Amino acid sequence: MSVIIPSFYEKAVQCRARLIGNTRQEEQYMRFRITLIALMLATVVLYSSFAQSEQQIIKLATQRAGSLLTTAGEPLVHCAMGKANMPYEIIKVPWERAQRDTEQGLFDGFFMASRNSRRDEYATWSTPFVTIQWLYVVRKDAEIFLNHLSHLQFAANLGSARLAWLEEQYKQGKLNKTINAVDSNKQALKMLINRRIDVALMNNLDLNKTIKQRSIDPLNLKTFVAKEKPTALYFSKLFLDANAGFLDKFNASLLSCIKEQN
Repeated sequence: MSVIIPSFYEKAVQCRARLIGNTRQEEQYMRFRITLIALMLATVVLYSSFAQSEQQIIKLATQRAGSLLTTAGEPLVHCAMGKANMPYEIIKVPWERAQRDTEQGLFDGFFMASRNSRRDEYATWSTPFVTIQWLYVVRKDAEIFLNHLSHLQFAANLGSARLAWLEEQYKQGKLNKTINAVDSNKQALKMLINRRIDVALMNNLDLNKTIKQRSIDPLNLKTFVAKEKPTALYFSKLFLDANAGFLDKFNASLLSCIKEQN
């Protein structure tokens, strides 16, 4: 008995040790499996997020009316976006909506736009690439003195930087009459010809187009240069915050396109 009992006891201890060892191995294996599954899930999520980012389509808004300013700048937008290798689409909407929806995050940018402080609040201006003239357009028989405009009735397009500038002049007391906000260049010229306003503030490209469309004799009008204004593409700050480095890439591509065009 003195020999059997220790032998039996020793085997029992060895068996218990093996069971404990197996249990620990199983626990370690389960922990390994859980960790592996978690890593695989994280990889899938990261890949999905990356794929969505890669496939993001940049939405750019421009004037639905298709102004000559848009026509002048759009080929360079196509060229620069192509060189930047980013998928995009151009959506034509009323100009005021293009700006409002960019501010609200529905569009990633809008063009062609001159720079002003209101737009700078929610968007960032690209390198300018089309320069226009703002023109005071008056009737041929009007006597206009550029240093004495305060008493005149002005009009400019709704949502335009020209309208914002005129309204600022009015707030500062430089103009005495409230500014007429019109829906189109055609409406502005119609009001001018019908003597409902004294001056229409228009850009040179759209003025020439509207004169042809309405068969207006340009000799019946006079123009004076109010300002020389560079124009560009505004990108939403929300978009640029989510796409670090994009603006530099776009501007570099744009400059390359301008060189090729020249």
